[in-house]
Amino acid sequence: MRNLSSSIFLFGIPLGVLGTSVNAYHFQQLLAVEHDLALGLRWYGWVSLALVSAIYLFGWLRHYENQLIEWKDSAKRSFIAAIMLTLLLFWLSLIEAQVLSSQSELALNLLLMLVVLQFILNIYLLSGWLFNDQLDIKALQPSWFIMLSGNFTASILLSIKTPAQLLWLQELAYLFYAIGCFGWLIIATLLFYRLLFYPRFDANIRPSLFIFLAPISLAAIASLFINHEPQASTQLDETSLNVISWIGLSFASLFLVLWLIQLRQFIVCGISMASWAYVYPLAAFGLLLQYMAQIYESLWLTVLSGLILISLLVLISLLTVWLIKSSWADFYASDQSANR
Repeated sequence: MRNLSSSIFLFGIPLGVLGTSVNAYHFQQLLAVEHDLALGLRWYGWVSLALVSAIYLFGWLRHYENQLIEWKDSAKRSFIAAIMLTLLLFWLSLIEAQVLSSQSELALNLLLMLVVLQFILNIYLLSGWLFNDQLDIKALQPSWFIMLSGNFTASILLSIKTPAQLLWLQELAYLFYAIGCFGWLIIATLLFYRLLFYPRFDANIRPSLFIFLAPISLAAIASLFINHEPQASTQLDETSLNVISWIGLSFASLFLVLWLIQLRQFIVCGISMASWAYVYPLAAFGLLLQYMAQIYESLWLTVLSGLILISLLVLISLLTVWLIKSSWADFYASDQSANR
């Protein structure tokens, strides 16, 4: 297993699992099921987050110089956004598990701390990209979209998981929503240019192309809650829909179909740590379908989102089995080398 010190590979595991737990929790609410379908996923996400955090910190202690490269390199530092997005999902998982109350002062303070860090991350990444004379378009990677997913996630959490009487939180939600939309237009355009006119991405990072689905799906969900008037109804309805909702659903659906048609291009990549990049974007797209199914009371959208959830569970199971086998093989190989 290579590149375990890179945050995008490490935090891709809890990011995908916690994202799927959010998907499963909302699907449970959509079906009005009393049993907590996301319980196992939530614990898996918490444990994996604790483990990868320990591994990442241990990597800092052992290979300080190598880890510092990721933070200083303008192209590589976008991977750090995976850590921030994972922490936002961790906060949401605590709310859904009722470990924290969304109306409590502690939960609000923790969320505000996270969104402040997300804002600092935006400044850190954007300033590095804008004022680096050596930055080349070939350095552009789909992982740059992770920062945008963090902004849209922050906007969603500020809209729906905080005390309604604090109207200034809605202003913060608009701020992160605007940053995300502005960044998405630019990065999506640049990435299309990179894909069309430059050599294709290496097979080892090709699964990250699925990240295309995540930010625009989250943008559509954020637009539903920003446009929703809680005074009129506590539930989303057709009045919550707007042009961004439909653009997000249409764009994400187009690219999911495109990637499925080109499935062979992803199968030849095999299974690796990069394969976790499939999980979170599919979870985000499935969540968008669930909200649209809720608004339209659509059976086929509910079934489709359920199929995506089942696919995610199968994918996580396969990746977990591969991860255990690969880790054991690496441990056995290093043990054999030490004994020689």
